[in-house]
Amino acid sequence: MIPFTLQSHPAGARVLVVSQRRRAPHISRCTLYEFEHLIGQFDRADVLYPEAPAISIWKRRALRRGYNWFKIQPQQRRAAPLIDRDYDLVFFCCEDIGDLLGLGPIAAFLTRAKKKVCYVEELWAADVPRREHETVLLRQFDHVLLSCAGAVEPLSRQIGVPVSFLAPSVDAVTFFPGDPPVPRAIDVYSMGRRSPTTHQALLRLGRERGWFYVHDTYAANRVIEPLEHRTLLANLVKHSKYFVANRAKIDHVATKGQEEIGSRHFEGAAGGAVMIGEPPRCQTFLDHFDWQDAVVPMSFNTDWPEDVIEALEADPARVERIRCDNLRHTLRRHDWVYRWEQVLTAAELPALAELQERKRLLERLASLVDRRALARV
Repeated sequence: MIPFTLQSHPAGARVLVVSQRRRAPHISRCTLYEFEHLIGQFDRADVLYPEAPAISIWKRRALRRGYNWFKIQPQQRRAAPLIDRDYDLVFFCCEDIGDLLGLGPIAAFLTRAKKKVCYVEELWAADVPRREHETVLLRQFDHVLLSCAGAVEPLSRQIGVPVSFLAPSVDAVTFFPGDPPVPRAIDVYSMGRRSPTTHQALLRLGRERGWFYVHDTYAANRVIEPLEHRTLLANLVKHSKYFVANRAKIDHVATKGQEEIGSRHFEGAAGGAVMIGEPPRCQTFLDHFDWQDAVVPMSFNTDWPEDVIEALEADPARVERIRCDNLRHTLRRHDWVYRWEQVLTAAELPALAELQERKRLLERLASLVDRRALARV
């Protein structure tokens, strides 16, 4: 039996969030855990934590092959936790549909709610056909939200359940650089996937010109505390002048040419950094980053990143406009509170006063940016 811990909302909950946070403290999942944490501020939510380790990627692959070869439907034999109350909404937050495997009989969670919604962060269109015997688990939900827009239509057709696009997002309050802004002591910040060519060029600029180039020096899977990691990331971004932000999984074969927005775009904009990189060529990027210079183009494999940065440095007014635009749009459109509104719409639930209070706070911060921008005109 999988052990579970239930964290109860002191005012009584209408939402049950099922979280992977204690099963999979992986660095790539910290954005999702940030979202889950904030739901408790936007709404009245209990959080259910399965405590056993998540199924390894190797076991997932073995199970997947079994489903594909023998057409076996996923069976979940472990006992579910005892939940003694009903909810208006059960919300599963997943990085991958494989997170639903091994959680115990999902139906035991879902029968306690009027509405059932699942958010899947990553599923590429090319993977939908071969994962048919995992996606069957999504048929138990009333609505599925997916952050890979290119897979929305094929997944919906396969499972026969409404599927909608839900863009990545960010805690815009934590990432806000302040008014007046904190000093930007970091010249260039690049995290996660990177071009070896451009990385070496930026290291060269650090040696030759004394640029403060911050980058990953190790590959870590686990984090000690996901929310502390997000706070550290926020502090790094809002102290950075330039932030490298390319399309999601730019150098990974899994995309099969599918281009998507990445979390980096929301993080860079929320910290008021100037984003440089190769943006995705897709409608969702044009819809969500529809302002001038949201990402200043820089080739993924460039040998000369200084060409892009020096052109920006020569135009301080442009740089300041970019910073203000990034902040204003994030605060008014891309905080997690706006994504939670989409979840509530899918679940046909009204927003609570806590959600409106968060939006008022975001508008107050956006107004500070507006005044700073007007003062420079």
